[in-house]
Amino acid sequence: MPRHLLYLCFALVCLFQGCASYTEKSAALVNAWERGDLNKASKLADDLHADSPERDRLLTALESGSVKLAAGNLDGSISVFNEAETRMADYDERAKISVSGETMSLFYNQTILPYKGFDYERIMVNVYKSLDYMQKGDMEGARVELRRAYNRQVDAVENNRKRISGEMDEIRQTQKKSAENGTSYDATRATQDPEVKRQLESIYGDLNTPSPYGDYVNPFAEYLRGIFLMWNSTGASDSETARKSLEKTITLVPNNSYVLEDFKRMNSGQTGEFPNSVYVLFETGMAPTREEMQINIPLFVVTDKVPYVGVALPVLKPRGNFDPQLYVNAGGQVYTAELIADMDAIITRDFNNHLTVVVLRSVLSAGAKATAQYFATRQIKDDDWRLVANIIGMIAQWSVNKADLRSWRTLPKQFQICRVAMPENMQIGLAVSRTGETINVNLPKSKACIVYVKSISNRSPLIVQTIILKP
Repeated sequence: MPRHLLYLCFALVCLFQGCASYTEKSAALVNAWERGDLNKASKLADDLHADSPERDRLLTALESGSVKLAAGNLDGSISVFNEAETRMADYDERAKISVSGETMSLFYNQTILPYKGFDYERIMVNVYKSLDYMQKGDMEGARVELRRAYNRQVDAVENNRKRISGEMDEIRQTQKKSAENGTSYDATRATQDPEVKRQLESIYGDLNTPSPYGDYVNPFAEYLRGIFLMWNSTGASDSETARKSLEKTITLVPNNSYVLEDFKRMNSGQTGEFPNSVYVLFETGMAPTREEMQINIPLFVVTDKVPYVGVALPVLKPRGNFDPQLYVNAGGQVYTAELIADMDAIITRDFNNHLTVVVLRSVLSAGAKATAQYFATRQIKDDDWRLVANIIGMIAQWSVNKADLRSWRTLPKQFQICRVAMPENMQIGLAVSRTGETINVNLPKSKACIVYVKSISNRSPLIVQTIILKP
């Protein structure tokens, strides 16, 4: 091959390697967050949000919002979460009009599409905003956000049924159009190939484990709404909503003794005069990450001359290094926090609900691009230029064959809860199983308060905030 053609190929390799992924760009933020360095994490989250391309600005707003909440910057947290919700609404409205961007992504890197947020993330936006407002003492604002979180859970099932149905229709239409152009690739047939099925099973087999929760339901959101209305009821309607929220939570986490006791209180006929209480809400760990795995799909449906092509797919990787247990010392007794929401399970269920579309879209994208490359290079008569075209095609295929690994990385792994009677000395002690060291927390004067505790990892300090639930 002439030397100038080699230089051209080398230049193209350098060009396609130039773009950093969101995972790479957010690595410093995630590292600071994992260490519990909130000052540095806040600065990095602001920088990431300011410098991110438009397609990632919803995601960087989510990261910034949760970091600011942990750091106590409540107004800043509300502001960026409001921006995130505005972007979600805009994307949803545009989706009703056109899906052409989704179709184009079949031929390009899917990470170039705007990040629109998963349903579990959208629910958590309103949960976190309610905690922002509670800390500010704005109970009406908190009430609104908890209602929105509830509505998001209700609407998510139908919205996603329509979205998934629309995406499947789009995949079928794309396959039909490519068949008319003579460059057809049957993604459904490819995924039914025995070897492909074996590869998919080896990657995703454990995702078939049933989740303890229903589609798009977050028990922590339900419980938080229940205890909020329990203590901030303005009448019979609020009290009934609180009772129903706690009852729903019991169906999701039937073994949580604290939820059962709160439900018994609501069913006792009392109208807001409950024993003074402390609610400890414990966030621990970090949500699963998304990593890339490669499978090979057969190209016998395209040509007998090329044996296979690689397809990049996302997989969930749960994170370890978290504090699995929180102990609460109150009035001389030690209580143990109990699991109320396993975010790993919630995220896995959402991931699994989208999996068929993700796999088909990825397989169709790789197959369609391989088909286009094959027919394009077949038309070139000169051997050297045909080789260059093949190399360019392989480089382009490598550069765009990327799984979309974006997700809200500063969410927790679990939510746990504990409720104790308000101690006479207005103080409780907190300890995690990792160290056994007790942190004393002075409680605000109130009938009911929340102690909001966050342990990001087993190498971060406990982050503790107090909230007056009922003065």
